[in-house]
Amino acid sequence: MRRTEPGKQAWVLNVFMSYNSSDCVNMIQRILKEGGIVAKKDMEKKRKILESEVTASAMAELKIDTLLKTISEYEMKLAEDK
Repeated sequence: MRRTEPGKQAWVLNVFMSYNSSDCVNMIQRILKEGGIVAKKDMEKKRKILESEVTASAMAELKIDTLLKTISEYEMKLAEDK
């Protein structure tokens, strides 16, 4: 169960640590749990594409022109933001 106040959004804390990260995360979770706040640890699982998954039919379905157009649009947006 999540404790939230009406009209307030839940927040997310992203922390990047190189040393003792598991100890720190466990301590933060323990403190939050004692305060009645449930911490949810999610990590996006990414996997590499296997060479066997790249087939001729998959390549035939790939629309290069659409992909190039999308890349071009993103590059223009990035240039505008700078």
